[in-house]
Amino acid sequence: MSAEDAKNAAVEEEVPELEPAEVTQGGKQSKRYAKAMAKMGLKPEPNIAKVAIRKAEALSFAIPQPEVYRFPGTNTFIIFGEAQIDSMGALAQEAAARAAVGGEAAEAGASKVEEVEDEAEEDAGDIPEKEIEVVKNQANVSRNKAIKALKNNNGDVVNAIMELTM
Repeated sequence: MSAEDAKNAAVEEEVPELEPAEVTQGGKQSKRYAKAMAKMGLKPEPNIAKVAIRKAEALSFAIPQPEVYRFPGTNTFIIFGEAQIDSMGALAQEAAARAAVGGEAAEAGASKVEEVEDEAEEDAGDIPEKEIEVVKNQANVSRNKAIKALKNNNGDVVNAIMELTM
């Protein structure tokens, strides 16, 4: 077999496709975390199935099967795990399920009343249209909510956005 025949044979052979390897936290890594946390005085929090972090109304993260450590005597935690972006539809379904089970129907009714009140056209007054659009786009809210926030903050765009997103 010549060198060219060897090259052609290598090209003709089927090359198996590689599958991505799942990297799991081994027992060694987990033990290292636990040891380091114990040195800092942190206590592990058992029986936590999921951690949800909501940054804004439209952005939410979930960490399934987290390793959670707590500073004793405080509400400060360290969370290890893989963060995933949570869908808002799933959060709405979860909230509806809680409302049905936990009797939070009164809160849900209050938010519906707020939405109905928001439908009334808000007078912009002397607020520039450009500022209304900036607040509306940055906070991802309706025009009326943007105008109300700007009025509440005396036309300060940054504080209006902060009010709507925090």
